[in-house]
Parts: sequence; C-alpha cells; structure tokens
Amino acid sequence: MKKFILFSTFIIMLISCKEKFNPNEFKGTWFILDKDQSISNLPYITFRNDSVFFEDMFTYTTLGKFKITRSKIFYYFKKDTLNYEFNFSSKDSTITIDSNEYFFLDGFSYDSKFIDYQLANIYTKNIISSDSLSKYNCGFHLFKDSKDSLKLKLNDKETNDFELIPRFAFQRHKPNEVVVIYIGEKIKLKDILKCYVKLSTVNIKKAFLLTGHNFKENNYNGFLDDFEIWRSQINLFLKEKIEPVYSDELSRKKYIQNYNPKIIIINSKNDFEKLSDIKTITNYLIQINSEMSIEEYISLKEKVFQIKIKYPKKIRTEFINLQ
Repeated sequence: MKKFILFSTFIIMLISCKEKFNPNEFKGTWFILDKDQSISNLPYITFRNDSVFFEDMFTYTTLGKFKITRSKIFYYFKKDTLNYEFNFSSKDSTITIDSNEYFFLDGFSYDSKFIDYQLANIYTKNIISSDSLSKYNCGFHLFKDSKDSLKLKLNDKETNDFELIPRFAFQRHKPNEVVVIYIGEKIKLKDILKCYVKLSTVNIKKAFLLTGHNFKENNYNGFLDDFEIWRSQINLFLKEKIEPVYSDELSRKKYIQNYNPKIIIINSKNDFEKLSDIKTITNYLIQINSEMSIEEYISLKEKVFQIKIKYPKKIRTEFINLQ
C-alpha cells in the first residue's frame, strides 16, 4: 500500500511538472483566435519575468504583476488585484484564462522601451469594449511623460512631432472617418485641439476620445467628438506651405456672411444655461473657450449634440483662444 501511494505521488508530481507553466520559456505574445481562426481583437498578453502586459489593438497597454498557482493566475495592479481560472496545456502550448484559450506567437514582445502612462480617468456616459475598437481603422495616443512633456504615441513610436499626425491618420483612411485618440492624465483641451487642427488638414473631423479604462470589464469610457476647425485656424498652425485637404465650408468669413449667426460664448459650465435660449428661427455660432477642462468640454458637446438633433444645420461651433 505504501509503495502504491509513493508511486501515485510520483506520477502526480511528474504530471504536475510536465504541465507547469514557465512564462520565461515563451518569448512572445499570447492571443485569442476568433471563430473564423483570425486573431481576435481582444487584448494580447505578454509575460516578462514577473510583469504582465495587456495590449489592445491600438497598442494601449496595461502593465501589472502576476503570479500563477496550480489553477489560478493573479494580476496585481496599483489599485486592484484580480484572479482567474488558469490552465496550461504543454501538448499544444496553449493557456486558458477564465475560459478564453490563448495561443502563442513567437518573437512579439516588449523591450526596455515600454511606454507606460495612465488614461485621464474621465468617466463618460459612452462605454465601448476593447474588441469593439475594431470598427475604427486608426488610433494614437496623447499623453504627458515623466517630465510633463506633451507626447504622441503612434503605434510603438513615441514622439513630440505633431506634423506626423496627418500622414499617420490619412494613410489608412478615407476622408471623414473617425480616429481614436487615447487621452492621458494631465492632458488639457488645448492639447487635444493641436491634434484636431492636424487632422483637419486631411479632412478628418471626428475623433473618439478614450478617457478611462476598466480592465476588469475590458471596456473604455469615451466620447465621439464631431469637431469643427476653420481654414484660418488651420493656416495658423501649418509649418509647411502645403495645400490642406479641406472644403469651402471651413471659411469663417463666408459662413458669417451667409448665415449671420447669433454668437454664444461658452467659457465654462457656468455659461451652459445660455444654450437654453437657442430658437429654431436663428442660426447660432457657439464659441468654445479652449481653456475649459476636458470634463466641461465633453459635457458641453453632449448638450450641443442634442440641440443639433433638434435644430439640424442651425448650430455651428468654433474654438476660441486656440493658441
């Protein structure tokens, strides 16, 4: 009986050793396959030493620590600890996390230049799942680095050159499509407007601003912004003498002449009550002070959007104090 127990224990230990997952043996990334056998848009996972990286389709990456027991994996973040069922199959080199089966892709992992920043933690009414980002064709990042310098992240490249935005956005786009912009902590409305001006040069007038991330629920808070930049404002920011791809409707002078709008100035949320005076018989030009906070701006644009539904073609917005 004793020999049988020892033999059984040996077999169990042998099986356990064989199935034990050592992430350092896998120099690459883990991904999920969709039903059609294409790579899923759910975040990829990369293990490196005791760190774990979760990267979405536009390279926004969440960094944490991890620990694996026999049947559980624990993720440790700054403000939370999560755990899921975990299984490793050495037969086909797959891992299963919380019923999701991950396959291994060799040679795709992070180096020492990993760019780490946090989103702005502005929680909006609009929530989008990570895999739903696939409806958009392009996304980039706007954030402040450790020295409080304004930075862009285009794919895996970190830069402060905003002149790269038009080419980055337009080469994958048809005009008037939506660009996703990840908004980091300490970013101000004026910083976002620097991106809007550059996007306007290639006739892109919509951006989905991602301002918050819920890792546990695998979703983002965001706001779909339909922005308007005048031709004269674009020209002020152009460093090269090029012909932007814009239409005649971007001429402020022509707009004023044709529509003779009533002007409403919005400097902060204290001015929002002015919007209640809008009537259908008049055209309106709503001036948005670029010094307001992002939270106030999103709240204002949500109100303007509702008014535009009610009075289409009667409302136009513009940014003031842009420089």
